[in-house]
Amino acid sequence: MWRLHLVGEPAIADKIAPAKHAHARIDDWAAAQNWILARLAENVPAPAPEPV
Repeated sequence: MWRLHLVGEPAIADKIAPAKHAHARIDDWAAAQNWILARLAENVPAPAPEPV
C-alpha cells in the first residue's frame, strides 16, 4: 500500500512533521493528484515496510 502524507492547509503545512511511514510528503493538491495517478499508472506495488 502506497502512503502519501498530504497537509492540504498551507497555513499549517510547515508546522507538521513528515509522517514516518509515508512514501511521499506533498502539500499541494495538484502535485498529490499527479503522484497518486502515477502510482496507479505504474501498477507497481509499494515497497515492503521496513521491520520495526
